[in-house]
Amino acid sequence: SKAADAPPEASPAAGGDGQKDVDSPATGGTVICITETGKPLPAGEEASLKFLTSLRRFILLNTDGMDLGIGAYRIPRLGGEEVNLPQLYRSVVMCGGYQKTIQKKGWGAVVASHMRVPSKVTDAAYRLRVNYEKFLLEYEYTFWDNPDIEMDLLRNTRFTREQVLLSPVPSGPPKKTDATK
Repeated sequence: SKAADAPPEASPAAGGDGQKDVDSPATGGTVICITETGKPLPAGEEASLKFLTSLRRFILLNTDGMDLGIGAYRIPRLGGEEVNLPQLYRSVVMCGGYQKTIQKKGWGAVVASHMRVPSKVTDAAYRLRVNYEKFLLEYEYTFWDNPDIEMDLLRNTRFTREQVLLSPVPSGPPKKTDATK
């Protein structure tokens, strides 16, 4: 029957966007967020929360146990508020990725304005770029299927997408250490 031949719906944990079941990729592992399948991050709080969980798993793997929100990976502040990492990632990918954003000199004109950084933060473009490099650049290079093949060739990542998807999904809030109390 046609129904039996149709691809399974995406599970709610994988983004629930009606695409093939990304929760069980051919390589195995668990997809937390649609971005782990190479797709851009959609807007919305639920997508942002999934993205942060995905980013947390990526940082835990990439740094041999450091956690997002703690110590060296404490969420940065800009203009008195925490940088919205999902929005920063979304903004840069919308500009064509990190390399294109640099080529277009889009950090101030596009990214900072899209992020609604207060005008009192005079070095916003620089600080957003530095925070992107620290928190999100490796994530972009590992997961985003950049349609620009020239930019896609610049990838030099420590882990493959499959290695990240096979790593454990973090549970609960980040653990506080003596250095972060």
